[in-house]
Amino acid sequence: MLIFSSMRKILAILLVLLFSSCDCLLGADKPDEINFEIQRAMELSDLRHSQMPPFRLSATVTLTLSSKGPLQGKYNLLRNSDGQWREELTMPGYSRLRVGDAHNYWQLRSSEYDPLSILNIDELIDFPRYLNREKTRKFSKPSNTKKEGMDVSCQHPKVDAPHQETICFYPSSGELAYIDNGMSGIQSADRVSLAIFSEFREIAGKRFPIVIKGFGGKRLLVDIHVDELGEAPDLVAGLFVTPAGASQWLYCASPAESKLKNRISPDYPRASRGNREQGAVTFYAVIGVDGKILRLFKIQSASAALDKSSVVAVSQWIYDQPICAGVLAPVETTIDVIFTLQY
Repeated sequence: MLIFSSMRKILAILLVLLFSSCDCLLGADKPDEINFEIQRAMELSDLRHSQMPPFRLSATVTLTLSSKGPLQGKYNLLRNSDGQWREELTMPGYSRLRVGDAHNYWQLRSSEYDPLSILNIDELIDFPRYLNREKTRKFSKPSNTKKEGMDVSCQHPKVDAPHQETICFYPSSGELAYIDNGMSGIQSADRVSLAIFSEFREIAGKRFPIVIKGFGGKRLLVDIHVDELGEAPDLVAGLFVTPAGASQWLYCASPAESKLKNRISPDYPRASRGNREQGAVTFYAVIGVDGKILRLFKIQSASAALDKSSVVAVSQWIYDQPICAGVLAPVETTIDVIFTLQY
């Protein structure tokens, strides 16, 4: 992103992914700093809340990537009366099963890490967790406007950044309507930058969108349609048994306080700046119980030089020990390193 002003400066921006799968690395601020519009939207759609009755959610997922035609798969989420949950995602060439509770999940997966296309799906369908993190950020006052033909109330974070994030809600109901991370010109064309949520259905006092669409710029990348959503008192206990051979991961229903202790910023290579190279490098990362990054897989590239600089820096990051309600386990998450030029 190029911004012109009277003085030339180069800025390398680092941030943790908006829809990171690791809530346990983020701490909550004081209650009086909570954004109540975001809090309300999160509570309205949080199907994993501890007081939810047993339910079943089944959805059809359609992916459209630049390198392939449309791919269709299924997503299922079950929750029993004890708060245990079972999540399954199957796409052509990929499968994942998770069985969990409020603190852990056990996972069987057909690949060592989740590719960018699967990250897109996770970001969209688990949006209440994103809202749970965003509720403590400082936002502008809501303003009524029209987005994608919808009458909505929108907010923007109060941060000095070269990209403008936007979160919008339906004014009458308070439901989440629209998220734009403002990075469509920076990140990969196969990465969701804009999400639209519509046609909400009620279950046990919650309201969840039946249609979720994720766009990379103007191109539809992910189309999620909920086929079934309802209470399911007849779920059998065997569905929630830990699968043989599954790996254990930390899961926090409520974020536990943990911070990055030594954020080492990557160098912005001189040649990259001269060539005006910009972009987002995204990693799938595994953080061990000691807070060190155990595994790092690149799932979105910017350029060879920017990728290399990012790996050198991020591989040295150390977090406070990941912990959730006294439970220790590895954490899987995603990290973005964003390089932008400002003039």
